[in-house]
Amino acid sequence: MLGAVWSAVLGTASLTGLTGAAHAAEDLGLLGEMSSTQSYEALVRTVQSRPVASGELTFVVLGDSRGNMDVALKVYRQAAQEKPAFIISTGDIVPHGTVDEYLHYHLPLLKAVEPVPLIPVPGNHERGPAKDFAGFLAIYGSDRFSFGFGGCRFVGINNGDADSVSDEDVQFIDGELSRPQPEKTRFVFMHTPPVYVERDPKNPSEELSYRGFTRNENELRQLLKQKRVAGVFFGHDHGFAAREIDGIHHFITAGAGADLYEKLKWLEPFHHYLVVHVTPKAIAYELVRLDDDGNRWIRTKIADVEKPSTKD
Repeated sequence: MLGAVWSAVLGTASLTGLTGAAHAAEDLGLLGEMSSTQSYEALVRTVQSRPVASGELTFVVLGDSRGNMDVALKVYRQAAQEKPAFIISTGDIVPHGTVDEYLHYHLPLLKAVEPVPLIPVPGNHERGPAKDFAGFLAIYGSDRFSFGFGGCRFVGINNGDADSVSDEDVQFIDGELSRPQPEKTRFVFMHTPPVYVERDPKNPSEELSYRGFTRNENELRQLLKQKRVAGVFFGHDHGFAAREIDGIHHFITAGAGADLYEKLKWLEPFHHYLVVHVTPKAIAYELVRLDDDGNRWIRTKIADVEKPSTKD
């Protein structure tokens, strides 16, 4: 799928630097060549063309590879071995959002997981030189998605622009989870987590260094609860955290290559990805992490729960 694009695009590209000139129209055109297979529309079409066996579905979630290719390639290749229907990234797929970075840091990861579709939400590092997500939009055609597959609804937004959730973001999620649809199991994805997810549930009043957002965090929390979302996934904080809040599984999964944050007390610093197994009756979440030496994969079941009721 990507072979021809890979050869043609890299054949005309060179690593020219991190200036605004990297987003000249002709350079963005190089990324636009990828859109035929990598736009959200094309990716969803690919996903929905595949059969789901007996109502069962497996997908992978990971995030924050940035430019650390040695680790990122290891994580992505192992994630593809899960044979998931698709992989969703919680963002920060490149360091600064320039055209050259997409070609030399992101395109190799797409190649590494092929033919598994990779569907990222943008992170703050995808904003690019003009702070307009131009490179990301040239490839993916939009900065938000919503699609149904395997009896599930998947909704992703861009909250990397202001590290918050806007009123429009809340309305979009609400609208996508409110319209008549057959999918009763619901998952939501974005890059930056709200502070209520970062806060340690064992010490909720403890003053810690939080990196998440507070604007509309209560509105988001109430919406997720009202719509009986099964799981919500974030990146941004380089490591792993799992919280069950309001009966909803919240995950920070930002360990796909970027340098880990060792000093955040509420975050576990290791490289990893998450596997989500959906069956007609239950959802199982599995953590797959690299050991400290980076040589062995450790699998841990996080949760195995009955599907939540979604009678609206």
